[in-house]
Amino acid sequence: MKEFSISGYIGWDATADSVREALRAANGEDVRVIISTPGGLVSEGLDIFNQIRNYQGKTFAVLSGFAMSMGSYIPLAFDEIHVEDNAIYMIHNVHGGIWGDHNDILDYGEFCKGLSGLLGKAYVKRSGEDAAAIAAMMDKETYFFGEQIVEMGFANKVVEASTDDDQETALATARLAMETCTAKLNQDVEVMKKDLRQAARMTAMLDLENHQPGIPNTSEPAKTGDKIMALTVDKLKADHSDLVAALVAEATTGMIKKEAAEMATTAAVAAEVEAIMALVTASVGEEPAKRISMAHSKGLSADDLQEMGISLAVVAEGNIAEQQMLNAITAAASAGV
Repeated sequence: MKEFSISGYIGWDATADSVREALRAANGEDVRVIISTPGGLVSEGLDIFNQIRNYQGKTFAVLSGFAMSMGSYIPLAFDEIHVEDNAIYMIHNVHGGIWGDHNDILDYGEFCKGLSGLLGKAYVKRSGEDAAAIAAMMDKETYFFGEQIVEMGFANKVVEASTDDDQETALATARLAMETCTAKLNQDVEVMKKDLRQAARMTAMLDLENHQPGIPNTSEPAKTGDKIMALTVDKLKADHSDLVAALVAEATTGMIKKEAAEMATTAAVAAEVEAIMALVTASVGEEPAKRISMAHSKGLSADDLQEMGISLAVVAEGNIAEQQMLNAITAAASAGV
């Protein structure tokens, strides 16, 4: 059984990329993950959650010290959860930061409310508690200690800890860690805004089953000639299909306005294009990458490239999608596109 840890601030110390690498190294073997975190960025936590949930092998989590805020959501993706007898588990509503007029503040409140509802449903599903009861616990920020975590249904088993802290000491330590985490997030309001909007953006951008009226159907090529950009949306679907499906199914209502959805789609796709072009440059060199970028700016479509014998097809099979895309762009560069 492979073992690694998720500890520290999510998004800084524990990142989605680091978890992805650890799971890739485990290569389907069962994994045991030690979790000790006061929380952090929501979008990173959602990414980590879905990586664990989609992992092929058995997954075991051990909550050591504390699992709070977004750190209490991630363990719910595991097949089995053990908690140390002095561990702290805390659930609360999603926190964020905003600067603007009353419309900006109200809209941002809807982001936070929608994401809190998404997390709340996971707590309800794991614990079997009533949704209203869980919502009330999240409203007032509720802490659980050791055996209480199992009694609530958030974990399967209590194990002995390496330290013998009592409940009062453990709670004091956990609250201090939570305050420190909150202060870290509050240092940069823009980071918090970007974090929550990134999660909400996925909701607006990708409805894999039922296209929502008024939101661009990004499963089809865009109408403005940027079919290569549309292809990058396919890559997002392939890489984050479960996350996208969960967000669309559970958090669309009240999460984002129609106008914001259209802007979010464009921004997300543009970000993916930029990331892919960075990969292209690293793979084939600056000059071929410039030719690809120029082809994209001229609206050269996937069909146009297909006629030239260059396939940009992508299959939704995890990391294969990313590799196939890179291979296809490399082929296009080699052909002098």
